[in-house]
Parts: sequence; C-alpha cells; structure tokens
Amino acid sequence: MLLLFLNGLKTKEAIEKIITWIEEKGIGKKTISYRLRDWLISRQRYWGAPIPVIYCRKCLEQTTNSKQQTIIDKTEIDGEEYAVVLVPEKDLPVKLPDLENFKPTDEGESPLARSEEFINVRCPKCGGPAKRCAETMDTFVCSSWYYLRFPSPHLSDKAFDKKIIDQWLPVDQYCGGAEHACMHLLYARFITKVLFDQKLINFDEPFLKLNHQGMILANDGGKMSKSKGNVVIPDDYVKKYGADVFRTYVLFLAPFEQGGAWSDKGIVGVKRFLDKVWNLQFKHQAPSTKFQINSKFKISNSKLNILLNQTIKKVGEDIENFHFNTAISQLMILLNELEKQDQLLITHYSLLITLLSPFAPHLCEELWHKLDPETRKDKSIFNEKWPEYDPKLIAADEFELVVQVNGKVRDKIMVAVEISEQEIKDKVLKLEKVTKWLNNKKLKKVIYVKRRLINIVV
Repeated sequence: MLLLFLNGLKTKEAIEKIITWIEEKGIGKKTISYRLRDWLISRQRYWGAPIPVIYCRKCLEQTTNSKQQTIIDKTEIDGEEYAVVLVPEKDLPVKLPDLENFKPTDEGESPLARSEEFINVRCPKCGGPAKRCAETMDTFVCSSWYYLRFPSPHLSDKAFDKKIIDQWLPVDQYCGGAEHACMHLLYARFITKVLFDQKLINFDEPFLKLNHQGMILANDGGKMSKSKGNVVIPDDYVKKYGADVFRTYVLFLAPFEQGGAWSDKGIVGVKRFLDKVWNLQFKHQAPSTKFQINSKFKISNSKLNILLNQTIKKVGEDIENFHFNTAISQLMILLNELEKQDQLLITHYSLLITLLSPFAPHLCEELWHKLDPETRKDKSIFNEKWPEYDPKLIAADEFELVVQVNGKVRDKIMVAVEISEQEIKDKVLKLEKVTKWLNNKKLKKVIYVKRRLINIVV
C-alpha cells in the first residue's frame, strides 16, 4: 500500500511522505544524527605535503614573560613546550628534502626528523633557533581540493583563481567508487566548507552529483588479482583490437553503476559491430555534399524514420543518465536497420556515427572526414551540434507486449498500437507458448496494462 501511495512522487516528496506516515503510525520519528569527528591529518612518513608550522621555545618564553600574556598556540615535544608559529606565506610552499632513507625512525618519528637541515631553522617571528614540524599531511589533504586547481593549473602565486572557479564550479558530475562516499568525498567537503566559511569561495558543496561506477570483474566473475593471474591488461586488447573497441566494450559490458565480468567473446562482438559501422560507409548514396546533419529527419521509410528519431532521443538521454550500455545497444539496433536498406543516404549514416562518436571517437572522426573530405576538411565531428529528434516521430506504430501466465513471463509479441484490449486477449490466448501453460485450466481473470503487458490468471 505504501508503494502505491508513493508512486509517481519525486524522491524528496516521497521521503517526506514516508516520514509523515512513520510518525503517524507511531513507529519512529525524524531525526538528524551527526557522527563527524576531528580529522587528524598528521602522518609520520616522508611522502606528503609538509605541515607548514615551526616550533619555537623563545617565542613561548617571551609570551610567558610578557605582561600582556598574549594567547598563542603551543605544543609539547619530548616533554618541552613550544610556541606554534605559522610559516609565512612568502616562504610557502615548504618543500620536502631529498632523503636516502624513507623509513620512520626507531622512535616512530617521521623520516624527515633525520634531516637536520630541514628540521633546524630560524623562527620567522623572533629570529631565534626553532624546529620545523617533521610530519606530513594526510595525502587526502592534497587530493581533496584538486577540483579548485584544475581550472587554473598554471598559477604560481596562489592556489586558485576565484574568478575562474566562480564560473566553472562546483563540479556538476563526480564519478568514483562506493568507498569515495565515506572517504574522498567527505574530505573534499571538509575543505570546501572551510573555504566557504572563510569567504574564499562562493559554494559550500564541491560536487552536485555523485555516480558510483561498478567493478569490472575477471572472466571467472571474481576480483582481478595479480596473484590469481586473472588481470585484464588494457594495453594487450588495445594493441589487438584498437582503443575504440576496448572503450566501447567497457561501456557496453554492464550497467555503469553495477559493473560485470569481462568476456573475451564480448569484446569480439563489439569489434564486429564497429567493423559493420566501418563497412557501411560503402553503401551510402550521397545526394549532395551540402546537407544539414542537425535537421529533423523526415524520410519516406516510416519505420526507419521512427527508429532514427527514437535513437536520437534514447542515446542522448542514456548518456545523460550514464546508461551507456543501453545507448550502445540502441545504436546496434539502428545499424541493423540501416544495413537492410537498399540505399543509404549520407545524412542517415552521418547521424549514426555522430551518435556513436562519444563511444568510438577515433573511428567516427575518421569516417566523418572520409564521407565528405572537402566540406569537412577542417571540421571535427566533435564540433557538431548534437542531433535533435522530432517528438511527433518517436511514437512507434506498434509495441512489444509482455505476455504472462500467473505472473511469469511466457512470451513477448509485437502488436499494433491501435489494437483493442479484446483483440489482444483473443490473440494471446491462441499463442502456442501460452496454451501449453493453460492446459485446460479454468481462466480466473485477465489483467491488461495498456501498451505494456497482459497477465492471464488461471
């Protein structure tokens, strides 16, 4: 009942409805739980960004003896207290020294503690003898703000250009493994929110959307491991089949968020598909070198007309939603239909390779220029506008009807859109795959979901 009640609602609306229902039933209530803890960023190792602080005894003594009793940060090292002095901005970044031994000391200190030249410095505040912090930051500190640096990577006087990041950030789409949600994403949010509170940036969330990619498994369905010898080495397949075949197969083998097992037979199938796309170039008939690839397609063959427009719609929407495998599957359906045509217009073939280009960019760029070398001499396929579909021409004149007996799928048939419910019932009850399951049993009822399925209950 609850599922029926929520049907058709958007996610946020459904959540509010569920909360209201739970509270009304007295079985729970809405609450917010905070489990954040301080982030201990120091590490006792060589590799990482040095922590830009200096420890000074003299500054501590001067402050202690001062009548003003200035409040300062202080720390304890080997039983002695030191004032904590920040490295001046003009002396940043603090660079790692060259070391021969990268192992921690016997006392468990950072290997940087062995470098007296690095550790022993003059205090930038009082000029007295002082010690540099020997620890480095957690590597997540460096990797959690890269998105701020990417828009202006060549700046030498500051970390990022605020004008540029105001234009480009926050990041629209972020892809990562499921573990990122509790690690990298969390740290990136820490840093972003601190910078936002300091009014250094104008957004407090680094990424607007996160997609988890699935894991590609070995041929046997297990995780790839060097010790098991079941690792798929991309270079070997790229050398044998080409980068486009490898790329297209990886996107085709399974839903993006689920992943799946690698199959050598599967990549051969994708190679055949791209070979057919290549060979199809010899079949087209070019009426003119001047044509508009982005015009809405209106041709005499109504079935192909519908399929062309359906493909434009589906591939575009599937790419937006990371449903790459079904987008490629739709392109395979279009290719099969184009192969059946006696004559193939250059506009139709250009449409196919335009829609295929995000998956097989090298192949499609080559074909794009081969089709019309003079006009397209200095024009890349990736500068073309994405094709548009005509909403009036995506409705098919028939649809696939799922046929069930007692809730289990027993057959699938194509029927005309205009067919009546009674005509469908009469047609389905005569199907061989249905009659064998009826076996003279009493027919209780027939449930028909318009343009989707029919379920015969016996």
